[in-house]
Amino acid sequence: MLTAADLADAARTGAGLPSFYALARLLDVSDNTVSNWRHGRATPDDLTAVRLAEMAGLDAPLVLAAMHAQRCTDSRVRSAWQALAARAAAAAACVILSLAAWHADDTQTRASAGLFALAALALRHRDRLIIVTV
Repeated sequence: MLTAADLADAARTGAGLPSFYALARLLDVSDNTVSNWRHGRATPDDLTAVRLAEMAGLDAPLVLAAMHAQRCTDSRVRSAWQALAARAAAAAACVILSLAAWHADDTQTRASAGLFALAALALRHRDRLIIVTV
């Protein structure tokens, strides 16, 4: 599952920033705030999480679900957010595979990508989506 530390790293890299200090300045937050994200002591608020997702090139709803899961103190609520994040990730993977199938040059590639998209939606174990690639 994506953590606030992962998100901060991806956003800094995605934006081409030389340091976390530069990331803090760009987001108009303190250095301590970014440090707290990186050390698991805090998570960004929803608006900042969306901004970080955009900088990192990540899916904002998936990032929001992951941040909510990280900040939950109740294990049942955390599990619900994690399940939502897993479903969002699987749906995004299916869309990408479907688009690849749609734009494929040959019928066999198109069919294979379409089957992988369906398999990604279908494989589940204990309410967790399992994506298998070959």
